[in-house]
Amino acid sequence: MIRLKRGDTFKLEAEVLGDGVVIPGGIGTWTIASQIRTGGGTLVDTLKTTITDAAACTYTLEESAAGVTEGWPLGRHEMDIEYIVSSQVISTETVTVLVAKDVTR
Repeated sequence: MIRLKRGDTFKLEAEVLGDGVVIPGGIGTWTIASQIRTGGGTLVDTLKTTITDAAACTYTLEESAAGVTEGWPLGRHEMDIEYIVSSQVISTETVTVLVAKDVTR
């Protein structure tokens, strides 16, 4: 579960692990996408993805624009990450994103 206070910066640093196998050529040619949706399927945000080191298979996921989380609805939401590799679509497990009220404003 990912916990976030509404209005805080949403940024995750991630790494693709090849189950102990080196990924030939890294992830430089991959397309990586991720969205956060409410339990009912309403889009909360389409995350911005940036490959930070293709050979090391690392990337970041972050909110679509600075400050956008201020408008995210409170509650439990869902996200996954989709990789497109040589026309094959591979999705991660679904993760819960809990957005809570920010006390200090």
